[in-house]
Amino acid sequence: MKDETRLVHAGRDPQRDGGIVNPPVSRASTVLYPTLEAFARRGEGNAKYRGVRYGAYGTANTLALADAVAELEGGAGAVATSTGLSAVTLTASTSPSRRQPSTSPGTPTRSSA
Repeated sequence: MKDETRLVHAGRDPQRDGGIVNPPVSRASTVLYPTLEAFARRGEGNAKYRGVRYGAYGTANTLALADAVAELEGGAGAVATSTGLSAVTLTASTSPSRRQPSTSPGTPTRSSA
């Protein structure tokens, strides 16, 4: 598939969104959980990066953006964050080795060791 075609279609899933081509805008400030146990499990497994955990993270829009970035960059997955500081903190706190995000788009993460 050509890059232009991938760019137009990345992050879109009309079947998931009821036939809507672009993901619907979801605005939220509070996320409710049915039980305290469900709240405690909110970050387990795939939900750590794919589940709704807070109004600014995990909405259909942020998940579609992450899917599009992963597809366009050829990655296994991506995480969209709200600030550069949160991106750096996430990278530093979850990486098994010391890694830094790239300073230019399209270049891989580099080792700081």
